[in-house]
Amino acid sequence: MIWLRSFFRTVGLISLIGCLLLLAGLIVLSKLNTVESRYDSYAAADADRPFARGWLPPIIPGSSREIVTKNDLDLNLSEGGFRFDPEDLETFLSQLTRAPDLDSGHFNAYKYKDWFFFISSGGNDVECKYRFRLNR
Repeated sequence: MIWLRSFFRTVGLISLIGCLLLLAGLIVLSKLNTVESRYDSYAAADADRPFARGWLPPIIPGSSREIVTKNDLDLNLSEGGFRFDPEDLETFLSQLTRAPDLDSGHFNAYKYKDWFFFISSGGNDVECKYRFRLNR
């Protein structure tokens, strides 16, 4: 009986290690279909065509800079952020719908189609974070 208990402990340990390795492999594979891009300016982003690919909406201000996009190609998710000049805030907001129930800290939430924008203004620039999920 002792040998049987030892056998099941060994099998259990091997199964646990196998499950952990499988989980680690799945995590690594999930990251393979995530594309991250960084752009210094709107012009640099435009040259790489993230607007045409649907990774950034065409409504972001022309003064946008420090643009970051993270796109999960399997799940049709995109998130990122950018900064832009306060002078462009009113025009940008005129294209969005307010979503106050999604406000987070000092960020006010807005919606544009399937995009959600979280905007914080003050100082020399406006900070904007965004999330997108394609709903089909």
